[in-house]
Amino acid sequence: MFEAMCDGLTTEQKADLKRKFVARDELNRLQSRLYLIAWDVSQHFSKQWKGTGFKGQLTAPGKKEALMIKAFLDQFGKVTSEVVISGTGEIENPEEHQQPEKDESVELFWKLMMSKYGTEKEYNRQIINSFKNGDDPEIIIVVDKLLTGFDAPRNVVLYIARSLKEHSLLQAIARVNRLHPGKDFGYVIDYYGVVGHLHDALELYSSLGGKFDAEDIEGTLADVSEEIKRLPSLHDGLWDLFKAVSNKKDEESFELTLENKDVRDDFYTRLSSFCRVLKMALSSIHWINETQQDKVERYKHDAVFFQKLRASVKIRFAEEIDYRDYEKQIQKMLNTYVQADEVIQIVEPVNIFEREAFQKQVDKARSDRAKTIETVVGPAVLKRTAGRI
Repeated sequence: MFEAMCDGLTTEQKADLKRKFVARDELNRLQSRLYLIAWDVSQHFSKQWKGTGFKGQLTAPGKKEALMIKAFLDQFGKVTSEVVISGTGEIENPEEHQQPEKDESVELFWKLMMSKYGTEKEYNRQIINSFKNGDDPEIIIVVDKLLTGFDAPRNVVLYIARSLKEHSLLQAIARVNRLHPGKDFGYVIDYYGVVGHLHDALELYSSLGGKFDAEDIEGTLADVSEEIKRLPSLHDGLWDLFKAVSNKKDEESFELTLENKDVRDDFYTRLSSFCRVLKMALSSIHWINETQQDKVERYKHDAVFFQKLRASVKIRFAEEIDYRDYEKQIQKMLNTYVQADEVIQIVEPVNIFEREAFQKQVDKARSDRAKTIETVVGPAVLKRTAGRI
């Protein structure tokens, strides 16, 4: 089916499409897989934490997937949940999304939220306040937002359904590592398989001479703040490439400015740096609250503009094909021929700080190519999803 879909493409274009397919991690977006994750989350949370006053957080691979998981949780009716995502023109999870996600369900959801709350800041404030201080929602569903600078001591469990590495993984763990009466451990339930990355992140953290506790995480967050300070200069540096363009509404002039490959490569590097730091800033509630709204909107608008420019020049100068032309066909192919059937627990809990025992589970998970791992900051349980093709 893939070969038929790509009829007429060159070998290089097929390879480019496959790279995009892998980068977007389409298999982890399968509806059948998200359904199982939502079911497992609803069962786990309702049995372990419902009625205790503790809360949970779930990070999804994209905005559309976050809304899909929310719909499944509502359908099961065992836990209450809310979704906190950014607007339709803003990128989350840039490792898998080079352009803003375009989906009718996301656009409709955002219109409803803006109609209900008025502004993005008020939407964030009210849901976060309810999560931290009220009974509902019991679970908050995010993509990138609230993985940094978000302190909710009642948050006892983080469910991971997307790739997280290094600093992002440490920050995610920190979200459930806050002290609270009756809370002995913060639990991380991993449906993606980041146990190897967790081990590597902890090894890196240990090599810096620190211990994995709240004070050390605060030090890490301070480094993030320093990175965010670079945002204005990165923004200016991006625009400097186009200072010769007199008409800023003339997209053709922007594209022609990047006709030279060396200039294009410089543009890609500058844009990547700007978007990486902007992502950090937009995932920090502190930065959003402390920054003037018009500046936030300007950064977001320019990021979208330059990402669209990047996509158009890559196609114009034959560097790659437009993945969006094939996205729905690929999703249809996967949903037709690939199904997730069940969640299987592989091993019993193991403490991630007992390094020798934890290393054995890492090696086992890697050798078994486990797809779902339940990691507890304290004990950890490995799981995997069983599927068929």
